[in-house]
Amino acid sequence: MSEIEGSTSQRQMKSKKRALLKTQINLRKKVLGQSNIHIPFTQSRKQRPVRDILNDLESFMDDNPLEHSLQDPSTLVGKRIRHKFLDVDTNTFQWYDGTIIKYDSLEKQHEVKYENETEQYKFDLILDILCGDLEIL
Repeated sequence: MSEIEGSTSQRQMKSKKRALLKTQINLRKKVLGQSNIHIPFTQSRKQRPVRDILNDLESFMDDNPLEHSLQDPSTLVGKRIRHKFLDVDTNTFQWYDGTIIKYDSLEKQHEVKYENETEQYKFDLILDILCGDLEIL
């Protein structure tokens, strides 16, 4: 947002900040599946101040456990998950339950032990979270 502040008037800056906040909220709703985010942009038919909207968004991010996982993937260790995979035999998607055993920060991969499996598997689970292919139980 600091790039915006240096090149535009006060009114234009508020308008651009508001547009960026709407984009951020829509990204969270549509891409990250965070449908529980409800941040109003108007109040009593008047536009809310950008600072209030930004504070609401920051509060939502601070209270959201998924947000912490995206910032620090090691916080997923020990969590139960449901992970979606394409079954190549049936060409359908199947969900598998498992537990995240550990996180390798060098490889940026989590090790997962799935129910009814003897082996453990490594994946970039952050990518799967962002794609909607992983749910934290």
